[in-house]
Order: sequence, then C-alpha cells, then structure tokens
Amino acid sequence: MGAELVELAVEAACLALLSYAAYSDYKTRLVDDRVWLCMVALAPLTLYVVWAARPRLLAAYIASLAAGLALGLVISATKLAGGADAKAVMALSAVTVPRGPSPLLVPSLAVLLNGVILSLVTIPYVLARNAIEYARRGRLFDDSPPLRVRAALVLIAFRERLGKVAAEPHKYFVVEDRRGGARRYRLCLVSAEEDTAQVVREMMESGVSEEELVWVSPSIPLIVYILLGYAYYIAWGNVLAPALSSLLR
Repeated sequence: MGAELVELAVEAACLALLSYAAYSDYKTRLVDDRVWLCMVALAPLTLYVVWAARPRLLAAYIASLAAGLALGLVISATKLAGGADAKAVMALSAVTVPRGPSPLLVPSLAVLLNGVILSLVTIPYVLARNAIEYARRGRLFDDSPPLRVRAALVLIAFRERLGKVAAEPHKYFVVEDRRGGARRYRLCLVSAEEDTAQVVREMMESGVSEEELVWVSPSIPLIVYILLGYAYYIAWGNVLAPALSSLLR
C-alpha cells in the first residue's frame, strides 16, 4: 500500500475514533481509554509515511510529538479541560503527518489552535439566545452589573431556568453563582472538574427557585472542537497559516 493511501486510512480511522470520543464525552462525560489506545496503535503507520515518503518532515513530526505530550500534561495538570481532551492532544500528535517542515505549524499545536478558533462559533448562538431573550422580556439583567461584566456575559453566556440546568447539569457551566444568597458573576476560566450539579444544588439550598433564570455558559467538551480542528487540519492545515507565513517572510 502506498504512503498516501496509508495516510488517508490513518486519517479516516482517527476521524472515526475522535467522532465517537466527542459523542461519548458530550453524552456521558466519559471516554473509554481504548479509544486512545487504538489511535496510538496507528502511530507506526504515521511514522512509516514520514520516514518512507516525507523524510524532510521527520523533525517536524518529532517536534509535534514532543509538543503534544507537553500540552497534554499541561492540560491535565491545570484541569482546564478533561482527561479525554489531554489524551486526544497527545494521541493526535503521534498519528498526524505534518503539513510542512515549519516548527510553528506542527500538528499538535495546529490542531488545538484550530479547535480553539473554531470554538468561537458558539458566540453567534449565544448572541441569538440573548437577542431572543431581550425581545421577549425587554431586559437581560435583573440587577445592574458593571458594563464590562454585561458585555462579557452577552458574548459567553445566556439565561436558563435553574430547574433545567439541574436536570441536565453536564450541558452547562454556571456563570451566575448565587450560593449563600449573594450574586456573583464568574468570568474567569472554570475548572473542567467543577460539578455543576453540586453548584445548582447548593444554590437551591440557598433559596434560589427552580423557575428563576440564571446565567450559564454552554458546556461543550473541548474534544468536540479538537475533532473540528483535526478535520480542518487534514483538509487545509493551520487556520492561521497564511498569517504566520506572512510574518515569516
């Protein structure tokens, strides 16, 4: 089998494995470790493609592998994303053929960067939710937070009934924390390990009714965007490649 066919087969298998992982993570917040073992098992095929057909990319492949392992460890240690996200970054660094020799465009960095940029597609959805809410109720806030807080909230969060959040806690991060009777807006990064169900339960114990509206952000697993970033990379490369190429000229 030619190197190009091997590369296509590996990419198809990785897309299938990532799609399953993204679906599983979104539905259950769990991903079977066998997904990553199956993906890593494809690494010898990727190394064959690089070694036999594209030896000039060997240095970029090694750099990507090192960067992917480091990124995965950082993600895991900081708890900014789940364990599946960290494992996805590390596994993809071992099975993705670089699109070019530049160390600035290695796959592990490019795929994650693509995913982060593509995650911005949630902003139009959030803005639409807030526009509908404003048209229906004539206001978005029951209090008067600072302008900078309001500007941030309408971009990253929307209001939802606390009862619905309690019924589907895995779909949300609570931005408006009303535990203890006080209202606090949390615009900082929320740990992936935070238990939304517990936050909601404590808010209800503080007297917040199920019918009250609270500000929440959609909790879409990072691995969903890693899947999109990987699909973009194997099709077109790094989203920022044109800008980076111009800077390097």
